[in-house]
Amino acid sequence: MSHGQKKRLSVVLAAACLAAGVGAATSAMAADTLVVNQYMKPNQYLSSADGSHRLIFQPDGNLVLQRQSDMAQLWSSNTGGQNGKRLVLGADGNLTVQTYGKAAAWTSNTRGNRVSRLTLGNDGNLVMVDTANKEVWSTGTTSRQVSTFAGSVGYVGTATTYTSAGTSITIARPSATAVGDLQIAVIQSATAAVPITPPSGWTRLVSCNVSGNNATACDGGSDMGAVIFYRFATSGGAGNLSFSKPDGQFTAAAVMVLRNVNASDPFRVVSSTDTRRYKVVLDDGSNQSNTCPTYAGVTGGHAVCVFVHDDAQAMSFNNGFTNRGSVVRSDSALYMVSKGLSSTDATGGTIGTYTAEDPLNQPGNGIQFAFVVKPTP
Repeated sequence: MSHGQKKRLSVVLAAACLAAGVGAATSAMAADTLVVNQYMKPNQYLSSADGSHRLIFQPDGNLVLQRQSDMAQLWSSNTGGQNGKRLVLGADGNLTVQTYGKAAAWTSNTRGNRVSRLTLGNDGNLVMVDTANKEVWSTGTTSRQVSTFAGSVGYVGTATTYTSAGTSITIARPSATAVGDLQIAVIQSATAAVPITPPSGWTRLVSCNVSGNNATACDGGSDMGAVIFYRFATSGGAGNLSFSKPDGQFTAAAVMVLRNVNASDPFRVVSSTDTRRYKVVLDDGSNQSNTCPTYAGVTGGHAVCVFVHDDAQAMSFNNGFTNRGSVVRSDSALYMVSKGLSSTDATGGTIGTYTAEDPLNQPGNGIQFAFVVKPTP
């Protein structure tokens, strides 16, 4: 990077404070934009023009979009602990978190576009545009989708982890969690059935274990599976959450935290004739898109879709849905995506697109869950 580019970036070094999610002394010159061939190192950040949001490259290698008013994590690359060295906006059109070995720990998958710049807006949306000023990629974290205004469910943050060892998996929930927030946990294995008995204080919303790639329904088999639990937080801040997993099998987990949720009745029923509070479909691996099961929303609510695969499916999302957290490793994929609802319009439809062909190209290769979280009355 040239001296002029470094001056334009004007980032602030504050390792200890950023790692703790607490803002340090803010430079009035902090930039809101990266241009092609610029990069950020750990401990550096972009700041929106009004200072309300930051894109932080944390010392652990995780890239985090944070709202400053309540330190809520709106989006993350989920690359913590992967030895991230720098965030690069490349001339090839990709935004990439590179490791010290120059491998890609995370990428925007936008190679081939004539990218011009990456800008963090005052509304909290991180947007990449091309030389014609056309949007190429964004985090989708606009103020409507992440608001905590009265009458709307607010998105607080998501954490992810994975492990193969043992019979339990532990995940650190987002540090911005407050008492009364709704915690939604997904546990997934691509190689075994997942235990569905909830830990103390948790409730099982839905589960699905299948017997193989040709399964056409949740049949309780041991080939792959996932379970979704929920509970309202009884304490605030960071904390460890533990769940049972298949012994010695690779398992992924994600925890999403939402605020201003209806405490007595958090999930919308599917319809007047269907009292379930979720929908589940198995993925036909021959398709090149993922369909989130569709049913009516609720004004001010939050639509959530969970995608699990027994292949390392790389995906991008659209129609207002944002990837809140994902684990894509070896032959396993877990995505947790959501969007805020401004009306009772249908919540799903085709929202995800494979960025690489399904390797097995077989039915029953993945499972999709959909549900709608209701706001406080």
